Amino acid sequence: MEITKRKYITTITYDKICNGVKKICRESFFDKKYVDIRVNEINNREYDKEYKIDQDTLFIDFIDIYLKKVSLKIDTYEKYESYVSLTYRYIMDYFENTCIKDITPIFIENLSKQVDNQISKFGNKEKVVSKAVKKDITNFLNKLFNYSMMLNLYEINPMKNYKIQSQSEEFSLEWSLDTLCNVFELSKGTRFHMFLHCFFGTDLKINEILALKWDDLHISENDLINNNCYADVNKKINRKSTSYINDNKKMILKVFDKKIGNEGRTRLVIYKITNSKKIHIPINVAKLLIKWKETEKRKKSCYCNFVDNNLVFSLKNGKACEDRIINKEFDTLKYLNDLPNIKFMKLKLFSKEKILYNEETMTIRELYYNTLFFDYSKWFEVGYMKEGGIYRSNSISAGTNYRNINLKDIQVPKKKEINILKIISLLKNNPDFSKELTSILK
Repeated sequence: MEITKRKYITTITYDKICNGVKKICRESFFDKKYVDIRVNEINNREYDKEYKIDQDTLFIDFIDIYLKKVSLKIDTYEKYESYVSLTYRYIMDYFENTCIKDITPIFIENLSKQVDNQISKFGNKEKVVSKAVKKDITNFLNKLFNYSMMLNLYEINPMKNYKIQSQSEEFSLEWSLDTLCNVFELSKGTRFHMFLHCFFGTDLKINEILALKWDDLHISENDLINNNCYADVNKKINRKSTSYINDNKKMILKVFDKKIGNEGRTRLVIYKITNSKKIHIPINVAKLLIKWKETEKRKKSCYCNFVDNNLVFSLKNGKACEDRIINKEFDTLKYLNDLPNIKFMKLKLFSKEKILYNEETMTIRELYYNTLFFDYSKWFEVGYMKEGGIYRSNSISAGTNYRNINLKDIQVPKKKEINILKIISLLKNNPDFSKELTSILK
């Protein structure tokens, strides 16, 4: 039997004999006291222990029992783990010290008002709970209450009238040129900054950008002179199910290795698209990409076990980057700098909006690169790189991110020379100095 401890949960892994066949079982716990109880039960071969549940049972304990007794038997292990994750990330905080008898429709109604505007209390404490996560929580709670009704703990499901708000003010704000320039400034030196230029400055889609290889870019000196820079787009990067991969092997160009310990049913792949195309790249974006390529080359020598996939955008170890990482970096940027909660995908529409400038009609994209563009490429240095979505102020008073500092620019003051003869003279001529030094040495 193996016991694995994490920050919030403890997982027990043990072998169980079912009809003469050995089966590997895993169970997760939120409270150490239940770990000790369960270990004793397993050692006594009481695998399917019956637990007493009544109106005075804590709801968190009831969830724990449901996961062991029901979910582990009827759900896949991936689904079971997702329920465990939802419980310790979100649900535990709402039902702490709450008994089954305390949960009424009114309790759920009050809870819904909290959840609609609630932030996650796990990890990033100011991250808003997404609508998708709320839906997962709702589905799981419905399962819990349906099971509790089977045990005659409730006559009516308390979640019966609960509905997720269909309308939300989230992402209702629009992009503006001030916001755009602010985001470029705050993200300088990062992968997201260069990605932002590719997304805003071209007609490339997110998964087309992340699938780009350096061979797909035509940004030579001659291309720059003739303003003929472009990208060959014939593939995308995305997560696909293993069944899709097996059925479409001719379309799959690259299947990336799964994460260690990940038993999921999807893989990150690069696959062909049916309609290849050429996308124009503005000169300013092309110049940034040229300097970005130099940075990426230097990065290879800075990281051990670098995986060279020849991708324009990759993780610090060279492995493929997917869209959720880009969105996560943008969410972090907004949160740390108190930016408007603007949806990243709306930036594409904003870039194509037309505006009248000096009696000439042009797109926001053209206006930015012709009049407002600022070259931040000097920040594309290994010493300036800010991996992991850290976008804090550079001032020391605000809490310096030392990865933003170029060590070559730091001036170390010279040490003052010590006059030994002067010290000896002072000691000889002033007995007080001599006594003080003697006491210090003792």
